[in-house]
Amino acid sequence: MAVLVSAFETRAKEVAGKVALPEGEIALLQANAAGIHEDPFAIASDSGLGRTLSGLGFKVFDAAAKVQGGRADADGRVVVPIASVLDVFTAPNLIMVSNGPVSMGQLCCDPGFRQLDAVINYRRWELDESAVRPDYLAALRLLDMVESAFARKA
Repeated sequence: MAVLVSAFETRAKEVAGKVALPEGEIALLQANAAGIHEDPFAIASDSGLGRTLSGLGFKVFDAAAKVQGGRADADGRVVVPIASVLDVFTAPNLIMVSNGPVSMGQLCCDPGFRQLDAVINYRRWELDESAVRPDYLAALRLLDMVESAFARKA
């Protein structure tokens, strides 16, 4: 186990040195697998994904804490009523974790989401659903996705 943790930490340091961090905080949204018109999830800043991104230097916005009466599940996700999307995901940047058939393209075209500042200003990125899986291979894949999505320009 210690070997796996050490290998992950080594790779995380490597990725942290290669990424261009967005200016300002970044909110974490997970699409609902039932479809774009269903309530999405806000992912807490202290979730596995939030902690990993923070460890890479990102300023993770706790959108989950903005959900009125919301309670995080075991994965650090809180259901966001579709009518509250604009009130919850207020950070200038957004990472959307896709979930099944829902993509960032669909999110950007949907009236409930396209008014988000991060969408309007093209400060949004998509990660696949493995970004929230709590296993070693998924954690390494997350680092690869972040390195690719936030690559420093030469």
